[in-house]
Amino acid sequence: MSSPSFDPFTQNITFHDENGSPFDVPLTFLDSFCQFNLRMSINYAAQLGASIVFLVILFIMTRPEKRRCVIFWLNISALVFNVGRLFCQVLYYTGPWSEMYANLANDYSRVPSSAYANSIITVIISTILLICIEFSLVFQVHVLCTTLRRRYRLPLLVVSYLLVLVVIAFRIWLAVGNLINIMGSTYSWSLIPLQKVNTILITSTICFFSAVFVLKLGYAIRIRKKLGITDLGPMKVLFIMGFQTMLIPVIFVTVQYGVNDIPEISANSLTIIAISLPLSSLWAKHRLDSKLGKKSTLIPSTSGGSSYTFETTCFAARGAARPSDLEIGRGIAVARDVTVLSYKHNNGSGSTARNSGMAAREFI
Repeated sequence: MSSPSFDPFTQNITFHDENGSPFDVPLTFLDSFCQFNLRMSINYAAQLGASIVFLVILFIMTRPEKRRCVIFWLNISALVFNVGRLFCQVLYYTGPWSEMYANLANDYSRVPSSAYANSIITVIISTILLICIEFSLVFQVHVLCTTLRRRYRLPLLVVSYLLVLVVIAFRIWLAVGNLINIMGSTYSWSLIPLQKVNTILITSTICFFSAVFVLKLGYAIRIRKKLGITDLGPMKVLFIMGFQTMLIPVIFVTVQYGVNDIPEISANSLTIIAISLPLSSLWAKHRLDSKLGKKSTLIPSTSGGSSYTFETTCFAARGAARPSDLEIGRGIAVARDVTVLSYKHNNGSGSTARNSGMAAREFI
């Protein structure tokens, strides 16, 4: 008869190392080890599927003339490298590095060279992925802030580039340390402070760029509202999606500090950021295309005669030249993105045309 104080679910299991020396391992530790590998494998596999699907969608939804944009290729590169990173992570948690005895006895003598290569590639790809994400963010800030005054734009860009360079430098430093540990099959506890600093810097950049995006687009919507433009145009779409898509990564990168029981949270950060970067622009482009796809409608005037009203969208341009973007179609070049109404009146003696509208310059 078993002892009342004996708990079979917490008993120790005896293993033997290569020299035949026994060592005990709690059964609870084995359960935790198996559950951790299983959860991480499922998590990385789900991220892998989501990244592949969104990569295909991004290629299909983006017009060929838009594929020459630098930001587009940065976003594509981020998704491609993220797919490679996740595939390598799945191989890690299902390969020799995750074998039970190798981890319990700290004996990695039977880990093949292919497993070492996979771990090295994972570190390198993760670093390149972060570089693509950071430069995509800073380039979007550069494009978004072109309408700001010089005294505001230059300090903001300087801070943005310096912050990105610091994050990349720390990430490369951490990658070098990880590569040394991989080649030596060891783990250096001295890298823990560096990992914490790197995570804090990445979190700071995401919060910083999210604040810049949301505040700038929110201010632009406020200006448009004063001009009487209240429809759900691309600007509002960018604001809504920018707030939603950038808020979610911020939540994931900040919650990981206080939640230690769920390691999957920190593993999702880079994937969510890589997917969120092009998501808002896709929605805005679809909204713009749907609006431009509608033909102008002739609205008879109620004042009699043969007067008609045409609704035309005006697009932002710095100079007097009309924009050459194929997606814009027909438009009137004004200082900023506003809408004007064109009135054309025909009579028997000839035709006259007059435009009424307001070209407003945005200041901040």
